[in-house]
Amino acid sequence: MCTAVSCRAGSHFFGRTLDYDRSFGETIVITPRNYPFPFRCLPSVPGHHAMIGMALLADGYPLYFDAVNEKGLAAAGLNFPGNAVYRPFTEGKFNITPYELIPFLLGTCDNTEDAREFTKELSLYDRPFRGDLPLTPLHWMVADAEDCFVIEQTADGLHVYDNPVRVLTNNPPFPEQLCRYETSEVLPGGWSSEARFRRAGFMLEHSAAEVTPAGNVNRIFRILGAVERTKGCRAADDPDFITQYTSCCDADRGIYYCTTYWNRTVTAVNMHGERLDGDKPVSYTPVREPWILMRNG
Repeated sequence: MCTAVSCRAGSHFFGRTLDYDRSFGETIVITPRNYPFPFRCLPSVPGHHAMIGMALLADGYPLYFDAVNEKGLAAAGLNFPGNAVYRPFTEGKFNITPYELIPFLLGTCDNTEDAREFTKELSLYDRPFRGDLPLTPLHWMVADAEDCFVIEQTADGLHVYDNPVRVLTNNPPFPEQLCRYETSEVLPGGWSSEARFRRAGFMLEHSAAEVTPAGNVNRIFRILGAVERTKGCRAADDPDFITQYTSCCDADRGIYYCTTYWNRTVTAVNMHGERLDGDKPVSYTPVREPWILMRNG
């Protein structure tokens, strides 16, 4: 269970929670322009855009949960169980595996206009990265400062939906999430997808934009704080998920901020603090131990 938001407040800020019962060993990963992303069915893209985000490094390959590129285009994959359908290789299509979608979009597209164009021939290919890393059922939110949309591939095909609320949670499919948001007058509690969608959307719409980038980073963390999962707080039939990490990326400046379940202090990594013409990913482990500032000894 996860929640993603995209906020236009002078700059573009993009954030998400990742809710699960365990950590995947994820790290903040900067992929420079000359890392040769191998793709299953398409040629590698030399000289792609650099990107930063949270990823699992598997055999040196960044499997991104969420990321933003140096042009300010951002994307996140969220759990979509029971609805996501991946397909065999399809002739005449851009066959991209789910784990390749974020690297390919952010590596080759400058903005959402470019990304939308690519999705016209997209087919999400049913091929895992490794036998011990099965594919996760996902849908994706893609955004820049001007636009936001959702990609879903279900039993009836691939769909691209405009996202005027600039929020995404899990199930049901996005049109139903949006319809329930627009027709309900009640701000619900709980951690269901619908409840989190409505709370995040309400706060994103009504919270005041800040003057400074730091103020807007704080605003995103406040919004996402309203949908974070705490250990033990669940309905009887819910898994005991916690928010493994919460992130906010200043997409215009390429700075990735995050907190973890046990560490509420914000950690930041600046993409532009690294050599972006390199060919090897650079990673920073999020701080998971508590940091407490004791003021009187």
